[in-house]
Amino acid sequence: MRTETPTEIATQSFDEIAFGSFADLRRLCSISRSSAYGLLESGKIKSRYIGGKRYIDFESVRRLFAKAPQKPSEEVCSVMKKRARDSVEARKLAAENGSNSG
Repeated sequence: MRTETPTEIATQSFDEIAFGSFADLRRLCSISRSSAYGLLESGKIKSRYIGGKRYIDFESVRRLFAKAPQKPSEEVCSVMKKRARDSVEARKLAAENGSNSG
């Protein structure tokens, strides 16, 4: 059985890789290690643990992406808009307080 070098893995596309590291997941999908652990804990993606190293099952990642909605739900949009408004207000208050302190 031939093993691939890190350079060969680094040049593989998302559709080609079967199992990879957290670094591969970040490089190919922009999913951080902590987010990946959350997805693993929730069962949304899978992995294998061999020889002290965790290998991400990229087929499970592809399934996650295939099932994901193309746009957020109205509820999510509403929450995000409220958070954006709150953030703008907080920045305005901080700027006002900063400019008033002499």
